[in-house]
Amino acid sequence: MISKIVDKLKQYLELQADIVKLSLVERVAIVMSFIMFLALCTVFGLTIFILLGFTLANYIADVIGSLALGYLIVVGVYLVVLILIIGYKKAITRYFTDLFVRIMSETEEGIDNRSENEEEYSK
Repeated sequence: MISKIVDKLKQYLELQADIVKLSLVERVAIVMSFIMFLALCTVFGLTIFILLGFTLANYIADVIGSLALGYLIVVGVYLVVLILIIGYKKAITRYFTDLFVRIMSETEEGIDNRSENEEEYSK
């Protein structure tokens, strides 16, 4: 009788360990897919940003008549954007930290509901 209880308890604990492992794997997969999505968006976004920069520099060069000054103005705009990003460093890092924690701490119901919502949006 006691050996059956011990066996059932062992099975229960093994199943719980498997559930924890699967939950961890699922969360890691979600985070990795999010990172891959960000990487793709970054690559395409930077490409577009750079090409728009060249276009803007050439347009400004045509307007003011100096290619070098056109590129210098665009570089100045880039420096202003960089300074703003550095200035808002805490807010930006807090946003991504909160996002990462939210992804990692979602309950199983939250993950299931999000999957259902994503299916609804993709239709």
